[in-house]
Amino acid sequence: MTEKICAGASILTAPAQELMDDYLDFCRASWGKVHDSYILDDPDRYGEWRHTRIRDYRRAEQGIGLPPGIVPSVTFWIFLSCRMIGICNFRPVLNERLQQYGGHIGLVIRPECRGRGYGRSLIPLLLERARLLGIRELLLTCEAANTACVRLSEAFPGSRSEYGMEILNGRRCRIHRTWVKLI
Repeated sequence: MTEKICAGASILTAPAQELMDDYLDFCRASWGKVHDSYILDDPDRYGEWRHTRIRDYRRAEQGIGLPPGIVPSVTFWIFLSCRMIGICNFRPVLNERLQQYGGHIGLVIRPECRGRGYGRSLIPLLLERARLLGIRELLLTCEAANTACVRLSEAFPGSRSEYGMEILNGRRCRIHRTWVKLI
């Protein structure tokens, strides 16, 4: 059984079936409030994924049954004081598409928790986890218009940033890329 650590600090925890109600609540709060829902599940389809989500995460870690163009990934749920406030997806290896947009980390913070510094407080945990996954140079990307994400990525120690243009969901977007050395 997975135990939620209930303290004042944010924690990353491995997804577990016994935490599925927390995840469903998070998806309900976040669905439709992110630019890309790849990291979330549609809460209206809960009956379709509730018994397979944890298995699917494990398969994604091992690279089993992934669609073309999708790389292996490790997912963590983020808790603060017994409440799920976020989800984080690490991709230890990048394909060409992720090098342009996507990077090593996908991160969603619960909408009502955004702008409170929780993302920034996660930086030490994210760096530690990236090192454990063997990532030597971490790439973070976001749309340049997402100023909160730009500020967060530039807060990583030793980061260097640049801007570029990409086509996302059929529209031309200005992209912010940040590299962080983890040596």
